[in-house]
Amino acid sequence: MPGNIASAQAAPAAPPRRLALLVLAVFVVAGVSVVVLNNPGLVRFWPFSAGEFVQALTPLVLIALFIERALEVFITGWRGGGEKALGAAVKDGSAAAIDLVAYKSVSRRAAFTAAVLLGITISAIGVRALELFVDPAVFAALTSAQRTVFRVIDVVLTGAVLGGGADGMHKLVSVFTNFMDRTNANLKGGTP
Repeated sequence: MPGNIASAQAAPAAPPRRLALLVLAVFVVAGVSVVVLNNPGLVRFWPFSAGEFVQALTPLVLIALFIERALEVFITGWRGGGEKALGAAVKDGSAAAIDLVAYKSVSRRAAFTAAVLLGITISAIGVRALELFVDPAVFAALTSAQRTVFRVIDVVLTGAVLGGGADGMHKLVSVFTNFMDRTNANLKGGTP
């Protein structure tokens, strides 16, 4: 019994992951509350064609490619030697393959974190995705709080998309253009 009390008293604090989710939840609830309390107007997006959509997202795809390549150079310089050494040790049988997998996992996590942080930084300086598609007159008519929350969400969302890499952006563009092509074909009475 005393052992159980001691282990219950020595319970660890909330893990950082849980704390981050809690902070994010509080941030979202606070942001939504501020906007709702200010009676928000609707955010209207421009009507645009598939070509205009691709044209608007092309700079983001290029930036995502730059981020991927830059991080590849830095991560390879920083962690590449250790990965090669572990790979050779695995081939020789002096190291377990699990060590190599764990090493690569740490490298991937570091690259992902750096990519998202770099994406958010780039987005914060003005390269954003959602604001490209919003009608400026409608955006100017929104409350100050709603514009602020919109921009913060746009920075985080665009940063995550940029950090996710060019392949994900390419898939997003492909899904949209395929949808638009099918919609146009259906409107014209043809088959996609």
